[in-house]
Amino acid sequence: SEHIKFVNDWFNENNVTELVTICAGCYAYFSRYYKEFLGSEFNVKVQHLLQFLAEPNNMNKLNLKYPEKNLKVNYHDACHLRNSSIPIMDEPRSILNSIDNIELVEMDLNRTKSICCGAGGGVYSIFKENSDYNAKTIFENMNKGKALLTACPFCYTALKRIEKENNLKTPVIKFEDFIFKLMEGVDPIN
Repeated sequence: SEHIKFVNDWFNENNVTELVTICAGCYAYFSRYYKEFLGSEFNVKVQHLLQFLAEPNNMNKLNLKYPEKNLKVNYHDACHLRNSSIPIMDEPRSILNSIDNIELVEMDLNRTKSICCGAGGGVYSIFKENSDYNAKTIFENMNKGKALLTACPFCYTALKRIEKENNLKTPVIKFEDFIFKLMEGVDPIN
């Protein structure tokens, strides 16, 4: 497509060699479709923030700690991350398991068995009931987590909407916000 060529030309003109994204859909698009369409002409290393943070040098620099006693959290595996050309499932777990006073409690349906949140690909706009059902099912699959983390903006939007509409007590938190608040010494739950 013309747009892909335009963006790739811009990357080349500006000497962009690495791209780190917080968006699961953008990661999937750049890491898979740009390479498929452009082949060897696409010379940008694409990483999701989870991959970047999970690199040993970066993880050691984080040295994160939850300021209170143990906090149990659940992590939702987003479709665009678990089904990407390089699946991203171990990285969020490695990051969470490296944080003092944080306990990752796996959801009943996790990794490749995780449920689609129902927000991406226009599902919510066309099939709202299906989308709502999926998002509610994700909450039902939580195991003692005091927070639900996701690294996908689509999932965050769908899950946050269900949290608010149903007055659920479990906060939905963007993975990057959770990490950044811990870096600032702030309780990400409050």
